[in-house]
Amino acid sequence: MKYLATVLFLVSFAAQANAQITITESSFVSGVQQSINTTTYTAKDLAVFTPILAAAGANQTWDFTASSYNAPTTSAYTISIQAYPDGAFDANFPDFTSATNVLELTAPTGADTIFSFLKITPTAVWGLGSSIHASGGYQNLTGDNPGQETNVFPMTYQTSWQSTFTEIDSFPGSGTAATFTTYQDSYVVDGWGTLITPAGSFQTLREKEDDTVTHYSGSGTVTGGYTYTWYTADGFSPASIDADQTGTVIAARYYVNSSNSVRPDGAQSSDGLKLTISQNPATSAGTQVLYSLPNSSDVRVELMDELGRSVRMLQNGRAPAGQNIITIDPLTLAQGTYFVRVEANGMTAMQKLVITR
Repeated sequence: MKYLATVLFLVSFAAQANAQITITESSFVSGVQQSINTTTYTAKDLAVFTPILAAAGANQTWDFTASSYNAPTTSAYTISIQAYPDGAFDANFPDFTSATNVLELTAPTGADTIFSFLKITPTAVWGLGSSIHASGGYQNLTGDNPGQETNVFPMTYQTSWQSTFTEIDSFPGSGTAATFTTYQDSYVVDGWGTLITPAGSFQTLREKEDDTVTHYSGSGTVTGGYTYTWYTADGFSPASIDADQTGTVIAARYYVNSSNSVRPDGAQSSDGLKLTISQNPATSAGTQVLYSLPNSSDVRVELMDELGRSVRMLQNGRAPAGQNIITIDPLTLAQGTYFVRVEANGMTAMQKLVITR
């Protein structure tokens, strides 16, 4: 349906695991930072998910383990979130001018990059559309006016909202005229409880998106359906289900974070790259960022704010195998939430750092 909706499957929103769950702007950005890349497992046995759709309300249990799954898939693109504009192209497209952030998807060959534009505020998140930089130059793909409101803040159990917007689809050079499609989407956080997938057990919120209203695109009409998405306390989206307008399940998936796996001690690692922080929340001088490498490699260690903007480059150069230590003085930083991101030899690890006084 909407390209941005596909992108947002790769990203997630943070939540807490009880009836008093509250999602804020900070939670949302934290979820995006921690869930940039995922491995997707698509279910084969769709009939077993029908009762899961009906399980709404408080203290539910949703079990995805009754199905078998296809071989895992991962995005061919490298995905990152940046402060807008940060090099992203908008071609003076008015639908993008209010963006605060952009999701950048870069092809393995570097031949093209897709930009998805977001407007993130303390009260809501809007998807504004997308553009692409390919070998033929820059092209606008979609523009959403006034934007698809994908989340509102604070968002808790039983929060609901509606989003009505018009999407412009344009593919220059294809010989196809631009189309204008009106969407009327309704959202509700319809449940909380325990989600069980082959990857483990999670305490979650469930968001239900209803876009069954008929949409008008050019001279034709199309109908949508329902999307159910689960969100965990650590900012990851472990599963989702798509259903058509009759409520029949057409796809079910669970996700594994392929770049940042969370260990029980709260640290995150990726294929041998391990990251910990000695003091968190950090309150005094001498806080250490400790990361371990399986082999000597070039390393980039960066401190970022909640919106993905670079605050400080902690290291950019060669590092030996084994444990490496970087010292941070929290007194030189404003109070708040940051993210330490380590990149080495194609691997990425990231952890939240809270500065207090």
